[in-house]
Amino acid sequence: MRKKILLIVAVIIILMASLFITVAAIRKPSSKFDAQFKLPATIKLIVDIPVKTPTYFFKNKFGTKGKGSLVNGIFHFADLIWVDGQKNIYVGDVQYTQGVIIAKYDEKGGYFKTLIDNTGKNTVKYAMDPSCDNIYMCNYDFTGKSNLIVVEVMKIDGEKPEFLFEAALEGVLRSMVVNSSGIYFCGRTSDKEIFIRKYSQNGGLLVNIKYNTGEVMNSREKLGPKKNIAVSDNSIYVAWNNGILRFDSDGNYQSKWDVGEKAVDLACDSKDNVYMIDHNKYVIRKYDKNGTLLVEGGGYGFEDGHFKYPNRIAVDSLGNIYVTDGTKPDGCVQIFEPK
Repeated sequence: MRKKILLIVAVIIILMASLFITVAAIRKPSSKFDAQFKLPATIKLIVDIPVKTPTYFFKNKFGTKGKGSLVNGIFHFADLIWVDGQKNIYVGDVQYTQGVIIAKYDEKGGYFKTLIDNTGKNTVKYAMDPSCDNIYMCNYDFTGKSNLIVVEVMKIDGEKPEFLFEAALEGVLRSMVVNSSGIYFCGRTSDKEIFIRKYSQNGGLLVNIKYNTGEVMNSREKLGPKKNIAVSDNSIYVAWNNGILRFDSDGNYQSKWDVGEKAVDLACDSKDNVYMIDHNKYVIRKYDKNGTLLVEGGGYGFEDGHFKYPNRIAVDSLGNIYVTDGTKPDGCVQIFEPK
């Protein structure tokens, strides 16, 4: 009887030791960056044990900050970013004299060509269609009372932009975005009200939204986010104060969720997941369309997977995330891939 009891105790000790080793192995991230991007989960063992599962990994970076040429991957202030189906990356660099230069790179940072050089011209908003075949430019000057915008488009292999249409906006323009169904403009008409307008390629007004948020715009919002609108086939997302508003594609209000801090840039994928940059906490987040937090990661720092001044975010069809950083000495563009 004594031998049986000792045997049972020994078996229990071995099982507990194996369980401890297994859980420790699961909990241990494979790199410093993996520890930053995690999805909360619970593994059912003998009891509920919270386990952090890495879901995104640092993949690549390119670009250094300084005075030099975009040909050599030297950026003054890496800002705008888009990516096409071949993983070519388009980066807009804000110049010392204001204005933007947009250049095309491969996924490893190899330079292709400079597409636009609008150095010294700082009253232009830029957007690219999902295929990145065309660059859209919205010229605006709101010093008068008309709030007139002039919209142009230029093909990637073109030499100069072509006129599309003019329109008068009622309010202060913040950002522009383009998808396969139209061209969207977003801004504010007052300290509480936002507007969203969607136009066709020939200037036909398709959607006209005015929405009273019920919240007075905070000081950070007055400075203007980088891009406070993102669109999918089914939804329109707008960042306002510390939250994200969701409208359906026809402009009907659906929901709002709190993100804690101001989102300076938004992007979304084909599955209606929303990606945002929290500039105050130096992190990026991924939500589903209902506002459930799926991934959060980053943090302040100079090492890979961290940010010093995250500006813009883009996502490709495979779920890879691209982030520009305006002041990081090494790694002005960082790329992250899903597990």
